[in-house]
Amino acid sequence: MAVPSHVTVPRWLALAIIPALAAVGFFGAWAADAAANSGEVARNVSLAGDTVGGLGTEDLTTRVEELAAGFSRTPIVVETSEGDIELTAADLGVSIDVPATVEEARRAGRDGSLLTKPFSWFGSLFNERSADVVLAFDPDVARSGLDEVATVRTEPTEPYLDGSSGTLQVVAGAPGQVLDVEGVVAALPDAMARGETPVRVQAAWTDLPPTYSAQDFEPLIAEAARVVDSSAQLKVNEYTTTLPSEVAATWFSSRYGDDGPELVVDEAKAFSDLETLMQPGNENGGGDLIYEVVDGEVSFSASDAGSVCCASDAARVFFEGIDAGLGHDVPIVLPTRVATPDEVKAEAEALGIVEEISTFTTNHKCCQSRVTNIQRMADIVRGAIIRPGETFSLNGYVGRRTRENGFVPGGFIQNGVLTSDIGGGVSQFATTLFNAAFFGGLDFAEYQAHSIYFSRYPLGREATVSFPKPDLKITNNTPYGVLIWPTYTDTSITVTFYSTKIMDVEQTNQTLTYQGQCKRYTTERTRTYLDGRVVVDTVGALYRPGEGRNCDGSPSDPSVTTTTHDDSTTTTEAGGGETTTTVAEGSTTTAAETTTTTTTVETSSTTTTTAAETTTTTSGG
Repeated sequence: MAVPSHVTVPRWLALAIIPALAAVGFFGAWAADAAANSGEVARNVSLAGDTVGGLGTEDLTTRVEELAAGFSRTPIVVETSEGDIELTAADLGVSIDVPATVEEARRAGRDGSLLTKPFSWFGSLFNERSADVVLAFDPDVARSGLDEVATVRTEPTEPYLDGSSGTLQVVAGAPGQVLDVEGVVAALPDAMARGETPVRVQAAWTDLPPTYSAQDFEPLIAEAARVVDSSAQLKVNEYTTTLPSEVAATWFSSRYGDDGPELVVDEAKAFSDLETLMQPGNENGGGDLIYEVVDGEVSFSASDAGSVCCASDAARVFFEGIDAGLGHDVPIVLPTRVATPDEVKAEAEALGIVEEISTFTTNHKCCQSRVTNIQRMADIVRGAIIRPGETFSLNGYVGRRTRENGFVPGGFIQNGVLTSDIGGGVSQFATTLFNAAFFGGLDFAEYQAHSIYFSRYPLGREATVSFPKPDLKITNNTPYGVLIWPTYTDTSITVTFYSTKIMDVEQTNQTLTYQGQCKRYTTERTRTYLDGRVVVDTVGALYRPGEGRNCDGSPSDPSVTTTTHDDSTTTTEAGGGETTTTVAEGSTTTAAETTTTTTTVETSSTTTTTAAETTTTTSGG
């Protein structure tokens, strides 16, 4: 059988065979290329803009490590309202994960199924493919990096113990502000993913609480309260007094040590306060100031040195006494020292008593028994000093008016009727003193006007006294000491104040109102300080319509009589203090409230009255 020399393939079959042959060639080329490059990165793969296609694993790893080293220096800016904080990726725990990035590069162009891989390979012949850089983030490193920079905006204020107001109290602390570290840590991954250079992260501020609370001070308060609440009795020479809690509280404060708050005791202030508190116990003159005024010129000297409080170890002795349980049944005896005249002279110079600041004179008839009382009171008061901030009590300084103390019977007012008693007439001294204080610009802590007007006194501007009430109390509201210097003639009494002049004083107005038939005068005072300040206040007086008459016109009790006894404990307005029958009819003016006594006649007041202090007084002088 003969064989044909050639075979003719049908056209349709040829057309079918060509694609098949092409496919075989395509897949064969892919397979051959894949086999030849099975250990390398696929063709045309880039990593962070750098071509790594065709690299083997070792070279690729080296390339990624170099990339990671450069990335560690990538700047990261933490933006705050107080300014930017500049750090690096390494500072904040952001790094390139080298093994994971190597794996990403090796997978690039080789992903997919058996059917899709050849086509992906074919695309790589013409197009570049980018492999992802894999980042790692360590939050703990980020927190540590943020803590190492100045992340505190303001430090917190810690609480502290403060007794300076006279009461032990804990002043609360306040939070500071610190960078919100957790907020920055949470925001970092998203900020890195944005691919910006430098990386920017917005940061806020959060509260930084104090380390300690008020409860941490409870042991300190309990320790200080042993002193502050002790009401300890203190003794120097023959003088005993009680430690005021408001004074003791100022000795205590706190500080912070290694173990937290600690109690601080200001022994220097304790010593100074004890010296001041125990001054009345100084003996043998104690170096007291002795003033003399001659022709208006003030001079001073000091008495012989005496036993005075306190010796340098007084504070230590006091605190040891508290620890030993003293101060209640047994007073704590403070050690004394010898005071030198030079010390007292230095104190006098600091008081600044150098010139006349006011003077006032009232007149009287000669040679009456009441004049003896006026002059006796002047002799006692002459040389009294009102220190800055102190209040001078006329009754407290002079004491009860008795025959043994040099006083004689004189006129006074009882229940609106003129009569006589031991010490009567001393209200003229009180009125003169009141007016010197008025024009000296001093304040009145307590006063009471006569209930009957006497023409020898300034209308509406006067004061009466008895013992123990009513009293005349004058407060020194200046930074200098005030020396009271009374002088007299047979027909007049003068009180002059010496100090350092800081103001001009004048009466600027007076008004009259009626309370029934009684007349109330309100007198205005204007104090113009040398620094330009102007202070206006008033004093007042309420007068009966006449002797023995009440404001409603009815007679005051005519049945009241006066019987004098030296040992009597009742009081009169005129200063006698020795009448056995008294009727309350006045009002004592103090600096807190204005009330009147429970009688039909009310005396004047400009500021306040404590009714409880005036229910056993009579009016006169």
